[in-house]
Amino acid sequence: MKRSDFNKFKKTLYSPSIDAFVKSMCMADFFDGKEKILAIGDCFGREFDALEGLGKEVHILDLSPQERFKDFARFYQQSICEKTTFPDNYFDGVVMVEVIEHLFEDRAALLEINRILKPDGVLGITVPYFNGNQDFVEHHVRIHSHKTMRRLLESAGFKITQHFYRGFVSQLPMNKLLGVPFLYVPRKILKTFLGSRGLNFFYRFFFNLERFLGKFQWVQKRFSSYGAILKAEKCQLVDYDKIQVRDFSDRTSDFAR
Repeated sequence: MKRSDFNKFKKTLYSPSIDAFVKSMCMADFFDGKEKILAIGDCFGREFDALEGLGKEVHILDLSPQERFKDFARFYQQSICEKTTFPDNYFDGVVMVEVIEHLFEDRAALLEINRILKPDGVLGITVPYFNGNQDFVEHHVRIHSHKTMRRLLESAGFKITQHFYRGFVSQLPMNKLLGVPFLYVPRKILKTFLGSRGLNFFYRFFFNLERFLGKFQWVQKRFSSYGAILKAEKCQLVDYDKIQVRDFSDRTSDFAR
């Protein structure tokens, strides 16, 4: 992202949290050069604020009514698991931040996204991964891993082109012992004495740190915010039903001998 774009971007953030910033900045990078973006399940408007601030044409689709967007012409209240009114190949990008784990019909949702996404379109997703600390949220109906996300996306005609694990930096705001000395105090000092330049350094440092640590699953898996941020693009759909039939039919033949 260009420095000038970054300065615009950080002013549009809905939340000052590092976790929110890392997710939103990744999406801004993923959608560089893309104009028409659909934000699915953006109930707090974070992705809308960030992407709209970069000059994108942002549409919002959510199952729940949103008071903030009740008069917004590009707000659509419905489930992405059902067919939408958008034409084929309509959007340059689709973003789902902490959404896919809430969907019972997740493959149906991805197939619909594939339909409305342009051939060179980009899908940006953030998702929690299972590490023993994530399976307590009642409205999470799936707990994923890198492998399950890869297979799910491939079954809907997507391939992962970028993937990194999140954990340490995303956990800091929720950790009082580490959050105060490593986040809140430095941020206040840098903002007080250096203004926007200080905030620029602060946010970029932690963003780059999370991206660097994202290469190491064994590090990020230790934290309750363990998950992934990934970019996917359209590809040939992988028919896992055929793979199952092929593999288990062959195995049955072996047993018959």
